[in-house]
Amino acid sequence: MHTKESSIVYLTSYISDAVMGSNYARLLLPSFKSDLSQQNGLKYILVSGKSSFTHQPISVAYLKSEDLLWRVDYPDDFLENLNRRQAKLEQKKAEPGADMVKINYLIERFEDARLQYQDSLFFNQQYLQNLEHFRQKGENHVDLDRGLLYIRFLLKNGYAGQAELLFDISDIAKLKILFIEDSVREFLVTVVLSIPVLMFLSFSISVPLKELAKHMRSSVEELDQQATPGIRRKDEIGDLARQFTKLVDSVVLKNKELDDLSRRDPLTGLLNRRSLTKQLQTLNEDFPDKILFGFYIDIDHFKAYNDTYGHIYGDNTLVLVAGEIDSFAREHSGFAFRLGGEEFMLLLASKDQDIAFNQAQGLCQRIENMAIEHAKGTSAKCVTVSIGIAGCCDQIINEDTTQGIIVRADEALYSAKELGRNLVQIYSGDNHCQLSR
Repeated sequence: MHTKESSIVYLTSYISDAVMGSNYARLLLPSFKSDLSQQNGLKYILVSGKSSFTHQPISVAYLKSEDLLWRVDYPDDFLENLNRRQAKLEQKKAEPGADMVKINYLIERFEDARLQYQDSLFFNQQYLQNLEHFRQKGENHVDLDRGLLYIRFLLKNGYAGQAELLFDISDIAKLKILFIEDSVREFLVTVVLSIPVLMFLSFSISVPLKELAKHMRSSVEELDQQATPGIRRKDEIGDLARQFTKLVDSVVLKNKELDDLSRRDPLTGLLNRRSLTKQLQTLNEDFPDKILFGFYIDIDHFKAYNDTYGHIYGDNTLVLVAGEIDSFAREHSGFAFRLGGEEFMLLLASKDQDIAFNQAQGLCQRIENMAIEHAKGTSAKCVTVSIGIAGCCDQIINEDTTQGIIVRADEALYSAKELGRNLVQIYSGDNHCQLSR
């Protein structure tokens, strides 16, 4: 592990990769539990998501007070399947030449799985936290009455899933109580002394505390936009206001880091699918007199490349091709994205589809000129790409617009593959995009 273990950004990346690959073993490692225990103030975490590969649900929970990290979800038929598989192994014992060492080892593994399943049922009943109260308040919520900070974030790279964290901020809550108690004592003294003094203290202490308490009940997003009442005071109220402001600033900063992380592909550094619509809107605003085009790019015979050269070389090739696409995008004032696997998307603005077609051919040639060896690729015997192009003449850009471009460009990409790959094809229904805007 490296020095980022203590940051939520690191945990986000680690959890997202494990969920993406449906890798329970990685999420239940003792080293990962140790990472969680070292998070300052972290009391509880619930991870729930769905693998982008297997489409299977995956969920784990961690409770610091009990030092527990366990799998939350099991299929309804888990125990039935486990019993059936164990029964088959018991039958194999009677077969001539049975490998008893292997069979006994597998039976022990099944017994371990049974115990883990039973532990999960018990832990779910005893320790699984009800977070519905916090979910109704929004993605992030400060509950001073309970002394808790709730943070919820989506897993990175657009994968289906989220992580919910509870942090202990009881020290700040206790500080607030102490200030209120001190204020009450001062208030009682002023009653004894005189009404004028009482009125003065009420104005200088009680009113600021009420304003500060009202401010603390706001959402994190609202708090980031507002000045904290009493922050310039030189007394305990000012100390409380400044400590609370530091807490809000920390939460806002973490949210911004997580948002940026969730919009970028961790391997190539390119933007991911979540950023498509926003960048398409940016292009539409920057180039109102041009047509918007989406280039759906696919590396030719990439599975064969991985099978031949291995996944490490495959990842290196993805990074190199992504870098070339990104450079091309910047040269043409566009944006590059990785959609997943060996598929990329390029958004740019051109005067007409003939220019866009020529630009796509130029990109194909640039990638072929990189001369990355691919013995089982196209006739060029190096890494090449196929590109499908779709245009957009809509004046208003939204999620439907983005999805339409993806679907049409994908259809054109399919045609390019059918015709032999290392080719560019334009969606046949985009003739209307030759018109000026």
